[in-house]
Amino acid sequence: VDEWNNNPNIDALIIWSHWAKALGDDKALFIKDKNAVIYRAAEIAPTKKGLENKKALEFVDFIKSKEAQKVWKKYTWKEVK
Repeated sequence: VDEWNNNPNIDALIIWSHWAKALGDDKALFIKDKNAVIYRAAEIAPTKKGLENKKALEFVDFIKSKEAQKVWKKYTWKEVK
C-alpha cells in the first residue's frame, strides 16, 4: 500500500475489495465486468512449532469453521461451494 501511495509511476493496482479500507477514501474501487470473477484461496498451515501448540491448532480449526466463514464474509470474502 505504501508503494501505491508513494510511487506516481504505478498506473493500476489489482487489489482485493477489503483493502479499499486500507487505501482510504481517495482511491477508487471498481469492478470492470460484473461477470468477471477472481478466485483467491485463503490458506492456513501451522508451523512445526505450531503443530505442538494447542492454541494454534484451535485457531486453525476456527479458521475452517462456519463461524469463521461469517467473519470472512463480513470482510467481503465469499464462500465457494
